[in-house]
Amino acid sequence: MAEPDPYRSALRGFAALVEPTQEDASIDLAAAALAIARTEYPGLDVRYYLGRLHALGGSRPGKDAQQSHGARGHCIAQPRAVR
Repeated sequence: MAEPDPYRSALRGFAALVEPTQEDASIDLAAAALAIARTEYPGLDVRYYLGRLHALGGSRPGKDAQQSHGARGHCIAQPRAVR
């Protein structure tokens, strides 16, 4: 049996994340971006990079997205005094 085409496999993974039945706000943009990246890097460890992105953003996988985005938005929107 032939090995599946990694490009098509990556595109199927992306399509599953952004299918029309999904509300736009519920799409995991990091996972979708990494799914697209797999078209060029078929061996990309998506779980590893999702974990890294969540660590950089101060959130955990499974954490309420609104809560996480709200906290980041607060940090970005609030100017900080330079000492």
